[in-house]
Amino acid sequence: MSRILVAVSSTWASQKIATPVGDLAARLGAEVLAVHVSRPSGGQMREQEQAEGESAITVLRDHLWAKGVVVQTLLLFSDDIARAIINTAAERE
Repeated sequence: MSRILVAVSSTWASQKIATPVGDLAARLGAEVLAVHVSRPSGGQMREQEQAEGESAITVLRDHLWAKGVVVQTLLLFSDDIARAIINTAAERE
């Protein structure tokens, strides 16, 4: 089975890519891993970043589920966002 990793930065980005990613995943019979990575911070800022990240991946997940696409979600915190995405891709193949 094919897999597609999609990293989203915001709810807006999720809304913009939901249809093309859903169409591609459906054509390939692929499952999707929706990932959001935020920089670590403390206190109230972390709670806000976590809520925004969860919202971004939830929007994408819900759209893809409606198209019958299998979706996994992952919310990460890392100082090196690009490295976190690359490591996730390597770990999840």
